[in-house]
Amino acid sequence: MSRGQVAVLTRQLADLVASGMPLHRCLAILREQSQGRQQRLLQAVSEEVQRGAPLSEVLRPLSRTFSTLYVEMIRAGESSGHLDAVLMRLAEYLETREARRTQLISALAYPAVIVMVAVGAVVFMVTFLVPRLSVVFADLKQALPAPTRVLLAIANNAPHVGPWIAVALALLYFGVRKAASTQAGGELVDGALLRLPFLGRLVTNATVARFARTLGTLLAGGVPMLSALDIAAATSANRVVGAQAESVQQRAREGESLSHAMAQCSAFPPALIHMAAVGEETGNLSGMLTRYADAADFQFDQAMRRLTSLVEPAIILVMGGIVAFIVLSVLLPVFEIYSAVDLSK
Repeated sequence: MSRGQVAVLTRQLADLVASGMPLHRCLAILREQSQGRQQRLLQAVSEEVQRGAPLSEVLRPLSRTFSTLYVEMIRAGESSGHLDAVLMRLAEYLETREARRTQLISALAYPAVIVMVAVGAVVFMVTFLVPRLSVVFADLKQALPAPTRVLLAIANNAPHVGPWIAVALALLYFGVRKAASTQAGGELVDGALLRLPFLGRLVTNATVARFARTLGTLLAGGVPMLSALDIAAATSANRVVGAQAESVQQRAREGESLSHAMAQCSAFPPALIHMAAVGEETGNLSGMLTRYADAADFQFDQAMRRLTSLVEPAIILVMGGIVAFIVLSVLLPVFEIYSAVDLSK
């Protein structure tokens, strides 16, 4: 099941449980409304629950579909007797994450399409159009302008060099992915990502906002502080931030307050630390963490809009300059021919 399907399923289950129906009956209704793999999964879950197994224990082996956060939230709801409220919070959390993911994909879709079309046009001209014009230029038997010579050199070498460049880029991509899959390599890659100009700050804010929202959701669902910190650190999208979150958990285990523990780590901004301190004083820590995550997500969305609004014209200008260079390189010899003809007259 995709993350979107899990979010929809959780919302439906929360509504059914809130109506007062037994859990196994709610799962049976959802099974009847589903198809394919989702129906088979719900069939197995419904049968186990009907035999008396807790829902959290049934979902725990299905880690590819239901995350540790999901299972621990369900377990906390079962322990407190408020499974309906926990499911509601969990559904809101999953829907918020899916909405932000969709917004991010939508924001990047248009620049990606522009880049693909422009690169395709340039590749077509360099590999198909220019080689055919080179035959014409060879028949002129005169010195070609410098831009034309550069373009012809690129076009002549592209079929030989291009595949090697593609292979090198593919090896670099898979090499970075392989290195990132290890603990040391992952921390190195994630640390480099956080140090990028401008983008590093965006990644840091988004990662910390996700940590705050996850922690706030877990605490609101009744998960103990140390367990919630452990899950929030484990589900962090960045290993450097995750390592600092583990340090916060260790300090909290030793008796420090959450705000004081976060103040000892560089990844957590002062705004989050202050809001956590206020939440601890007022007894509304989960609510303050969620408010911080909402504000940080709003700032991230605004920054992404500004970034995409700058990237789109920049891509158009760069690709337009490349196309203009190709066209100029093709037309310059023609202009020189006409000039030579006019002078001979």
